[in-house]
Amino acid sequence: MDRTKLPENYRLKFVVDFRNSGKIGIAMNIFTLVLAAVMIFFAHLAVPFNLFLGEGHSWQEQLMVPVSIVLGMFAYGHLRELCRLACFRAFSPQKPKYHFRLFSPLCSLPGYYFTRTQYLITVAVPWTVMILLTGGVAFSLQGAWFWAFYLVFVYHSITTIKELYVFTSIKDRPDDVYIMDAGMEIKCYEEFDPAEDTKWHREERLKRKKNRRF
Repeated sequence: MDRTKLPENYRLKFVVDFRNSGKIGIAMNIFTLVLAAVMIFFAHLAVPFNLFLGEGHSWQEQLMVPVSIVLGMFAYGHLRELCRLACFRAFSPQKPKYHFRLFSPLCSLPGYYFTRTQYLITVAVPWTVMILLTGGVAFSLQGAWFWAFYLVFVYHSITTIKELYVFTSIKDRPDDVYIMDAGMEIKCYEEFDPAEDTKWHREERLKRKKNRRF
């Protein structure tokens, strides 16, 4: 099957649009702030919050931890999207698009239709790799260096909320659905019977197209 073309008996079921997510986007933003605060609070109970190395170190050495946090967040974003790019290349002969941004790069493959299983893998693999990497390094360190990598771990946790939302939206769909990743838009297509394409279905499609949400 040519995955660059959608079968005729498939139609758009829903769109996850992060540019026009409305109340869902606001709820996710609030949740990320709460999650970050909770993670930092409980970590502080175990390891008092500290971003400096303490006495006996020069000011250049003191800056190593804050600078490492910034560099870690930069490296994290690109490593995550490179993992996604590798998954895209594993499933598709097409070349993915890599949008280079300082802290929020984006890899996408518009015009190609993934199966449900394939797309769930492209979401799960980068998330798993990065949580093991950032979390594993953080919990092997102490003091200020623990916080340097733990904050990168927190950054990973809150920036993947959208991916987890997409994962939960797709995981229970039928096996024969197709997913297209256009970057800020994730589109899900499902098979339908033209005989059942009633006025209600047409109105629902127009409503979804207008609101760009579920």
